Amino acid sequence: MTGLALLVCRRALITVLNMLPPKIAQRAFLAFGGTRDTLVLFENTGSHEALEVMYTYPERRANDEASFSSIFWWNLLENPRAVRNRLELVKHEVASVARTCATAHGTVRLLSVGSGSARPVLEAVASLNGTPPVNMMLLDVNEDALAYSQELAAKLGIADVTYVKGNFLRLERHCAAFSPNVVEMVGLLDYLEDRHAMLLLRQILSVMSPHSYLVTGNISPNRESPFVTKGINWPLVYRSSTKLFRLLTAAGFAEQNINRPRALEDIPRSDRPQAVSTADENHQR
Repeated sequence: MTGLALLVCRRALITVLNMLPPKIAQRAFLAFGGTRDTLVLFENTGSHEALEVMYTYPERRANDEASFSSIFWWNLLENPRAVRNRLELVKHEVASVARTCATAHGTVRLLSVGSGSARPVLEAVASLNGTPPVNMMLLDVNEDALAYSQELAAKLGIADVTYVKGNFLRLERHCAAFSPNVVEMVGLLDYLEDRHAMLLLRQILSVMSPHSYLVTGNISPNRESPFVTKGINWPLVYRSSTKLFRLLTAAGFAEQNINRPRALEDIPRSDRPQAVSTADENHQR
């Protein structure tokens, strides 16, 4: 079967899945008894566990540890590939702005808001090999996520990390003595309506030091969203890159300093439902 024929078949199947009632869509996703990957994802949507299932699938597939069900779904759906693409893109952006901040400030203070497993920022910092050195703060409401990220940091040989259990409503208190010049907040906007998203962005802006960077993003509307919502039971707030741009400017980020990373073209191609923007906040507040 040619690539074009496979694409047509895939899109036809997605169209059918999108039309299924929620209970039938969920049964389809959990077919074959609900293997580890699909069951973990279904029972933990929105958690670090769900994202780690998608982040680490290629490793399990290479080690011949992936089930038939996970191979089927992770190859049929574009969203898991887009999540892995976003991981690589965020790593690239965080490492890039860390180097820029080190040149300008001499030190890098990196804050991850809603850090989850923190794999993107931890792997980005690990890729720097200590140059420049990075002082990190990981903030999350979930103790299990912080414990997981602590284990991952240890595996990657990263020690200069502060783990904070808390939420963005107390961001100024959490960052009173930190003053980050790099903030990573990718994924959290996927769960926040505009009013709360605006509050979060303004909280972040209030703690950022001058000449600092925010790396953020939001999942974009895509053809799989009905099945993701009904079948995987993962409701999300979808925003186009234009809506994300407007949200950032309304929160107070300067329009001329918001960039869509050029690194996107360096990432293996899928239909990428993810949008990532970098905001360089270089004015005194």
